[in-house]
Amino acid sequence: MFRVICGVVLILFFSGEILAQDHEPHFQPHQAVSGDQLEMEADLTGKVNVDAPTGVAGHWVGVLKLINYGTQNVEAFIVQDGFNLTIVTSTSLVYGKKFYGQITTDCSILTYDQKTGEDWSTHYGNCTSTSLKIYDYVNNLTALDSLVLYRTSPAE
Repeated sequence: MFRVICGVVLILFFSGEILAQDHEPHFQPHQAVSGDQLEMEADLTGKVNVDAPTGVAGHWVGVLKLINYGTQNVEAFIVQDGFNLTIVTSTSLVYGKKFYGQITTDCSILTYDQKTGEDWSTHYGNCTSTSLKIYDYVNNLTALDSLVLYRTSPAE
């Protein structure tokens, strides 16, 4: 009976988590989005834990490439609360707007896209405080969508 109850709770938790977060951001496609708006959308909820991995919180710029939908220059804002991450981008593409996940002590990242539920990870190497690249396999594992972000300094 304990397994059945736990299974139901887990199913409800994961189903609710994915469904509850499957919504469009407040900004509209093709609308100019400021870093302040991205910061507000990311819903800052905590401070970076000193014992956590490299700090990636803050404002970033880069390129979102969705193999089946196009490529777009984006701004992104990352909230880091210890090992937990939220990444919000300014894209008007079909997905790649918001990611939830974790960063490890060696700076590898595993997130999921809030729209598709697909995993995105630091497939080709770990992030740094000034470079972050996450990827998702698409088209029956024959291609990779990518979000490549940069900033000039961690304090940016």
